[in-house]
Amino acid sequence: MKYKIVTDAGEVIEGEAQFKGSKIVFLSGEERVELEVLGRGSKEGEFLVKVGEEIHSVEVDGDFLVFDGEPFRVESVVELSEEIGEGGMGAEIGKVTSPLQGRVSQIHVKESERVTRGQPLLSLEAMKSETVISSPVNGVVKRILVRRGQGVKRGETLVTIEPE
Repeated sequence: MKYKIVTDAGEVIEGEAQFKGSKIVFLSGEERVELEVLGRGSKEGEFLVKVGEEIHSVEVDGDFLVFDGEPFRVESVVELSEEIGEGGMGAEIGKVTSPLQGRVSQIHVKESERVTRGQPLLSLEAMKSETVISSPVNGVVKRILVRRGQGVKRGETLVTIEPE
């Protein structure tokens, strides 16, 4: 599966992830990182992974990946290919997911509309605060999977975009 990650610092990381059972190989340019998922850790959202001979803790917490206690903020992850994974599940192109639990207050785009990176897609309301969800890439809105007023959970897919 090809991927593109955009961090909150604006760093763009592109590469390929290959899944082989419990092992994941990340390729980005000349870099190759192989890790083995050993299982769940003692905390919710925590996994233990082995990189080389070392065991590390990786936690998934909303927009953050916490690697051995060091938080790494990920603004968005966009899957760039439609490969068939284990179990026959197809990866969706340009999945935009909710970073929080809330209610859809506004939808700023329509299906088939061309969008640019950073363009607002929709707004979520949670605890009297509004969060604008922006497009992580230039592309075309393929599907809007929510409607105004709908409640959403953190991690739920809101919109799919076909990257250009």
